[in-house]
Amino acid sequence: MRFLKHYQGLILIIFLGLLLRLLFFREITFGYDMARDVLESISIWTTNHFKLIGPGTDIPGVEHGILWWYLISPFYFFSQGSVYLVKFILILASLLNICLIYYFSLQLFKNKTAALFSAFLFAVSFETISYARWVIHLNPALLTIGVTFLGMWFLWTKKSKGLLISLVGLFLSLHFEFFTLYLVPFVFLSIVFSFTKNRTKFLKKDLLLSLFSSVILLPFFLKELKYDFKTIRGLWDFAHRTGTDGSFFAKILTLPEKFIAKFSELFFYNFFSFDVLTIKILSISFLLLVLVSLVRSKTFRREKIFLIGWILSVNILYLLEGFGAYFISIGLVFPIFMLFSFLISEYIKRVKLQKAVYLFLGIIIFTSNLLLVFKHNPQGEFLFSIQKNNTLSNQFAVVDYLYQDAKGKPFKVNTLTVPLFINSVWAFDFEYYGKRKYGYMPQWAGYPQDGERVYGKEIVFAPYDENTTLFYLIIEPHEGIPEEYIKAFEKFENTRSKLISVKQIGTHTIQKRELFNNKIFLRDEVFVYSLEKD
Repeated sequence: MRFLKHYQGLILIIFLGLLLRLLFFREITFGYDMARDVLESISIWTTNHFKLIGPGTDIPGVEHGILWWYLISPFYFFSQGSVYLVKFILILASLLNICLIYYFSLQLFKNKTAALFSAFLFAVSFETISYARWVIHLNPALLTIGVTFLGMWFLWTKKSKGLLISLVGLFLSLHFEFFTLYLVPFVFLSIVFSFTKNRTKFLKKDLLLSLFSSVILLPFFLKELKYDFKTIRGLWDFAHRTGTDGSFFAKILTLPEKFIAKFSELFFYNFFSFDVLTIKILSISFLLLVLVSLVRSKTFRREKIFLIGWILSVNILYLLEGFGAYFISIGLVFPIFMLFSFLISEYIKRVKLQKAVYLFLGIIIFTSNLLLVFKHNPQGEFLFSIQKNNTLSNQFAVVDYLYQDAKGKPFKVNTLTVPLFINSVWAFDFEYYGKRKYGYMPQWAGYPQDGERVYGKEIVFAPYDENTTLFYLIIEPHEGIPEEYIKAFEKFENTRSKLISVKQIGTHTIQKRELFNNKIFLRDEVFVYSLEKD
């Protein structure tokens, strides 16, 4: 009872966070990356093959760690591919972030009201809700990045446990998102600072456990040995390409503009969803208030500098090519929420109606984020998806339509997807939904799924029967698909089938066709059609 009384505010905030994360629960953005994760994590149990290479990154030769696949594999395997179960578990696990920011804020400012408001901001934030619902490897990185910086703060304050916490947080972050490699110099400098300037007395157990924590990176080392240092070579090529790019130094000059644009975006999706100009004014005003507080007040100056440094740390990534996605700023909500909450307490400490100020701001921020939830979450994970409304429920509706329209008869399918010619998403949909509900698989009439690291190639479609003429072409939402390829696919299909009807389900298009010959799918011919001008 004493525990409930002490933490009743935090418990209510956690419960609120859970409710917001469960709204529109069935709407899950489900693209290539998610299908890959389901199929690979299940294959851990079905192939008895130990994996060293994790999900791919945008840098050739560089992959994330394997830990994500191993964490989700038992849930996918024993639930027979239930994405909804894994999403629910990830949502529950994401609530730890609310506890973390509350604890972190208390460690920094020793102010329970500010800590509770930080937790409230985290609970209702549209961005953090989106991360919690996103069934992909980045999901746990939000927590591990926060843990990494908590460890660094402990190092700054002469706490021996900071060494272990920062290293474990960093090593786990590298597994979940490889671009968190940018944190390495910050952790290294914090450790050096703690040893030299702070002269921290490290306990022997913390030193030994910190050394042992390097086992988390063992899969990376084994991968490098087995695959001829492919990550190092990939990073070297990337660094060489970026370093020799004439625009690199120009990017340095544009850093302030990029930072302000990103910071304003964070304000929009976490605080106030106002118009662009108002958001820029508010976000710049917040930064100015932080600077004024830093100059005028000597109290908690080190804490503010630490959080400002955290916010600025991600600027390293803005200099690199290919790092324009929204999630590049993952983790910045921690310092922003904690600074925002403490500054409120600092600026209104002489105001009599302090609770009224918190209540007023809380209502505005909650309402703003709730409007974003109701506007965007019916489409899936809006912040991160290229193909809008490419949700699992829509895909299952497409599968239902095909089977019901076929009325139990065999049929053939081809798919136009992102990435092109990769059928991983629909291989999962037909195997783990269509086959179980309707008792049989369609025949595959698309490009052969036999390339290296083509996820889902182990899924067996029905044997190809030349007498089956019922044929469907599934076209995914157009975002990410070059328009010339949509036309090229249709032109190719017209050479072997006749269009009967077109059905629209959400943003998915299904063309019902009748095959008049059994011409195999030729990617080279599609390429030729894509070059033709109408």
